[in-house]
Amino acid sequence: MTGYYNGYSPRQRGKIAPAFRRLTGRPAPFEGEPCAICGDPDRAPNEWHAEDYSEPFDFTLTGTCPICKPCHSRLHKRFNALPGEWDLFCRHLASGGYGREFVALFSIAERMRLCADIAAGRSISLARGRDREALPAWWLKLTLDRESLEAP
Repeated sequence: MTGYYNGYSPRQRGKIAPAFRRLTGRPAPFEGEPCAICGDPDRAPNEWHAEDYSEPFDFTLTGTCPICKPCHSRLHKRFNALPGEWDLFCRHLASGGYGREFVALFSIAERMRLCADIAAGRSISLARGRDREALPAWWLKLTLDRESLEAP
């Protein structure tokens, strides 16, 4: 059942953007807002994320959020990533990195080594990036359980 997320079918998930356009007349929510995960101010205006696709849709910041493409991709790929990779990505963000910088800063070999260290419970150290406003880290509470893709 590919395309399911949090138990919502691709068909149900596909209803949210047209519903927003009908409601507001705008193409996407959060125009001009930075990424709610990494704080990147250069987020594409049509990138946003929802965890709950039940109707009526929640277009408040707690129900949906502006999100850059790299963070959005990593968020959805967390189920199939190397053990420790989601944790490594979250640590990169916590150190002040933007989502778009992750693969540029860490080669695949470096990511594999760091992920192995995380999975083995060894401590790792990442260079400190930029200082930024503290953001609510709701993404740290997301499940890594693959069954949640199909189960509500």
